[in-house]
Amino acid sequence: MDLKRLQTFLRVAETGSLSAASDRMRIAQPALSRQIRLLEEEIGQVLFLRSREGMALTPAGALLQTRISGLLRQLDQGIDEVRSLRDAPRGRVAVGLVPSAAAVMGADLALSVRAAHPGIRLSLQQGYTSHLTDWLHRGEIDMALLYGGAGRLPAEELLREELVLVAPRGHPVLGGPADFAALAGAAMVLPGAENGLRLIVDQAAERAGITLDVLAEASAFQLLLELVTAGTGLSILPRSALPGSAAAGRLDWTGFVPPLHRDIHLVMAPAARQGRAARAVVPLLRQAALSALG
Repeated sequence: MDLKRLQTFLRVAETGSLSAASDRMRIAQPALSRQIRLLEEEIGQVLFLRSREGMALTPAGALLQTRISGLLRQLDQGIDEVRSLRDAPRGRVAVGLVPSAAAVMGADLALSVRAAHPGIRLSLQQGYTSHLTDWLHRGEIDMALLYGGAGRLPAEELLREELVLVAPRGHPVLGGPADFAALAGAAMVLPGAENGLRLIVDQAAERAGITLDVLAEASAFQLLLELVTAGTGLSILPRSALPGSAAAGRLDWTGFVPPLHRDIHLVMAPAARQGRAARAVVPLLRQAALSALG
């Protein structure tokens, strides 16, 4: 199997056109087209549907992209590692963050990596825990901060983050620590089911023997804060989501009794644990998480 053909295939799949891939790779379109044709002949499958709009993956092409993207990335990473044995760590390191963590620590992490290791190209990937776990297993990211573990992958517990009840300033529920059972019948605005935080909230409601009245769902914490400010309902969010919010001056919060929390883990992909660049980023990611979320 010709490695260059596979790399060409991935570039065309990513860009969706021969012309865009040609510009990116600085290779003439006829040469790229020939590489794709030879790969299709070797595999015995049509990988692209060609039209005036561009190149669209067939089911066989989509499957091939899924299977080889992580492998080729690991190959590139390995070459970078060998080249840098006598030098400072260098190469691309992909870090996965859930949206709430990305919002409060992404920029600081990028700056700290740049300052400590100029040869490392940091790639921040945002997704929910289920997406990040899948990317870790497929080798598409090197490490991630997850709420909960990642199946069979070893996880380092970094910290336990407090979850609080958020309400408009002056709301009667803010008189002291909240009993979760007291939320029965209260209008709520919460993250959707795709967010791991929602599972924690639903499990707490089940333990308290109540059903929450969820009037609205939103994936972004900032939008949930705006809904609370507008009086749509109460919300349950991590304490770290409140500082710096535009609505913070009109909101207040209180903790729960017993406390409600979620555990934050640092998880690395198996291949990344062997890479110098990835290992160099780990302490910086750990420090950024503790500073922003601790």
